[in-house]
Amino acid sequence: MLSAFRLSFSFLTRFPLPSPKSFENADFPKSFIFFPLVGAVVGALLSSFAFLLLHAGAGEMLTSFLLLTALVLITGGIHIDGVADSVDGFFGADNRGERLRIMKEPAVGSFGMTAIALLLIGKFAGFYMVLESGAVQPIIVAMVLSRWGMAAVGFRAVYPRADGTGKLFIGKLSPESFAASSAIAFFFVYLLLGNIAAVYILLAAVLVLLVRKLSERKIGGITGDLLGATNELLELSLLITLGFL
Repeated sequence: MLSAFRLSFSFLTRFPLPSPKSFENADFPKSFIFFPLVGAVVGALLSSFAFLLLHAGAGEMLTSFLLLTALVLITGGIHIDGVADSVDGFFGADNRGERLRIMKEPAVGSFGMTAIALLLIGKFAGFYMVLESGAVQPIIVAMVLSRWGMAAVGFRAVYPRADGTGKLFIGKLSPESFAASSAIAFFFVYLLLGNIAAVYILLAAVLVLLVRKLSERKIGGITGDLLGATNELLELSLLITLGFL
């Protein structure tokens, strides 16, 4: 289990944590258990950074930009690439095989570049809305539920390729591990939001379901790119909606 814990941080962040020289195949799906915990750590760092910046007189606009920059640095922007690949594949071809081929290519097309631009602008707006509401705790909620979303979208999903890194994660998560991941995520959300937590958990679940349905129709399952795209979609949506608190 310690290996799975380390793997979750290695996969989702650029923290210089010591890690085993190799992981067992079983560690990959088990690492989903700790995805919400990684989100809580990332969110706590960002919210603390925001608190310090605001009290130093940085203002909401500059703080939002610096938070977005910090988020990209902490995560390495790895999931942003998943958004670009998914959008390029989904909207750049008209059959399943060609979509999967496009998604695997390292080059980013016009659809993907546009999606990245809109995503970053949207997250900037989301951070700004949260900060303007006078609270920083919602940032943690967004980070937690977006990481839980990756576990949810990969749970009992079909991996549509013959091979690939995603094959080690997707569809391999046990019900017990998914329940543990959900318990960690929901604990943090209820702790921070109280009675309205259910609204945002439901929103995250609906978005996960929409990604699942669209992906199954477009490519016949969930790929590693779709894990990252789910994270980014939930981050964006939750930051914006939490800004109305």
